[in-house]
Amino acid sequence: MATEERDSPLSVPVEVQGSYISPDILPTNFNPVYRDIVLRGSEDLKKVAGRANDAGNEAYQAQLRNDEQDLILDDHETRLKDAEETLVEHTAQLANHETRITAAEEKIVEHEIRLNDAEMRLDDHETRLTTAESDIDYLTEKVAEIDADYVSLSRETTQILASPISVKDSYSVDGVKVIGARITGFTASTGTALKSGFDANQTYSVGAAYSQSEMKAISDALTETRKSLKALEDMARSHGLID
Repeated sequence: MATEERDSPLSVPVEVQGSYISPDILPTNFNPVYRDIVLRGSEDLKKVAGRANDAGNEAYQAQLRNDEQDLILDDHETRLKDAEETLVEHTAQLANHETRITAAEEKIVEHEIRLNDAEMRLDDHETRLTTAESDIDYLTEKVAEIDADYVSLSRETTQILASPISVKDSYSVDGVKVIGARITGFTASTGTALKSGFDANQTYSVGAAYSQSEMKAISDALTETRKSLKALEDMARSHGLID
């Protein structure tokens, strides 16, 4: 991270003026030991200045690094504060999400209950539908049977019954009674019935004097009529019109 140059005395190096002393300029009255101390002191002063400059530079660089770390720490503080604010926001959102999730779970449980109830009702409807379909099939068969074998009130074509039929009072044609209840009290006739036809317009001659042949013809005709009447009686009795 780039930093601005710090204005510090540590950045200014120590300069030693007159760092070189010539032995010739020393007074002649200096003894050798003192002369050596003076000459060496100049060298030592240069070394001390160099060391001081090194220490000052190191201290200055440390100050620069410290300033840079302060900027980094400030940036970290800002970022940490933003992160904490974001965390608080996320915590609130998470709490809201948890509330919504709880509400959604309650809804799901309610839907499960309603779904189970609907499935039970659906099973009941399917059972009833199966029963209804079975009943419909049964009724369809019965309707087919009835349609193939029934007596219609409006049909004008001939209808045939394979079984006996019983009515309460009578049979009518166009509202006119044609057959009623059996008439009782008859005594059955005896003799031979005659079903052959005869000439209803036939006449018999009757003379003024008794004629056996004429009487015989009339007697035979009367017998023939009685036999035909016997046949009609038998027919009426066999049809149940009389007893």
